[in-house]
Amino acid sequence: MCGCRKINNYHVITAYPILYMYMELSRLLMFDFFYKHIKAKYGSLAKPLFSDTDSLRLEIKTEDTYADMASEVHLFDFSEYPRYRFLNNTEKKI
Repeated sequence: MCGCRKINNYHVITAYPILYMYMELSRLLMFDFFYKHIKAKYGSLAKPLFSDTDSLRLEIKTEDTYADMASEVHLFDFSEYPRYRFLNNTEKKI
C-alpha cells in the first residue's frame, strides 16, 4: 500500500496510509487509556473483551460503574449523555 495508483496515466494519491495511521493512533490511545487508568485502578478486575475500529469493549467488576466514572470525570466525555442523567456534562466535548 504505497498510497499511490495510476489512473489514465495520472498518479493519484490515495488516503490509505493516512487512514491506517489514524486507526493505529486511535487504537494506541484506547489501549493507553486502558492500561494507564482502568487497569491501574481495577487491576485483575478489568479486562479487554474486544476492540473494533473506534471502540474498546471492557469487562470491569465493580459495585457501581457510574459512581467510579463520576469520581474521575476529567477522563470521560459525557457530552452525549441525556440532560436528566447526573453525569451529563456539556462543557467537555471531544
